[in-house]
Amino acid sequence: MNLLKFILKLLLELLKTIAYGWAPIIIEFLKRLAQTLKEFCAYLKLSHSEQTDLDDKCAHFDHPALHQPDPCIYSQQYLLSLGLAVTWDNPDISLLLNGVVVPETDLLPDTEYEIDATIWNNSYDAPVVGLRIEFSFLSFGASTVSNPIGATYVDLGVKGGPNCPALAKMPWRTPATPGHYCIQVNILWADDANPNNNLGQNNVDVVAAHSPAEFTFSLRNNTDTTQEYTFQVDTYAIPSQPN
Repeated sequence: MNLLKFILKLLLELLKTIAYGWAPIIIEFLKRLAQTLKEFCAYLKLSHSEQTDLDDKCAHFDHPALHQPDPCIYSQQYLLSLGLAVTWDNPDISLLLNGVVVPETDLLPDTEYEIDATIWNNSYDAPVVGLRIEFSFLSFGASTVSNPIGATYVDLGVKGGPNCPALAKMPWRTPATPGHYCIQVNILWADDANPNNNLGQNNVDVVAAHSPAEFTFSLRNNTDTTQEYTFQVDTYAIPSQPN
């Protein structure tokens, strides 16, 4: 019986503590919420000029923690969206064999190369630590298939500072089947000022080991009607930089 009384007393004290401890906090929260809603309603009743004057009096924060980085690569999709001409021989993506840069149009099948991707930062204020870079390649046939290669991480400095640009490296064994492929380099960062310039592509050709080199690629018609296609050579190249 004494034990039961002790347990009941303990539970009663616990309930009192919760009631008297949390009740003032909840009441204070509700008061603050009501006051905030009241001020917001009053703000909405102001004219546009009055709202602007009030906004100008608000405090503005300028702290490095609030700056967003803008990691980027030569992105054909982003440049095309701006109405600019592009090259699919990506200047920020290179392939190396035994440490030597090789032509992307003359890759050997079933051979391990190194993909080097140059990563830039358009932000003068925010560096990036542990930036994830994903590598993949597209194969073309009955449908376009994305094939993952791997991922790595780089530390990227601010624009014009150390560690900018950063170099992301990834080994890649070419497919055993000769053909046309497209390497993709994708930058992943959650707090990105401009995520539209994060995907870069580089067209490559895997050819049989003979001279002259020949390769084929597949064309598909993904519509329900007969289509006529015309091929045109695109000779656009990035102009050389002035000295």
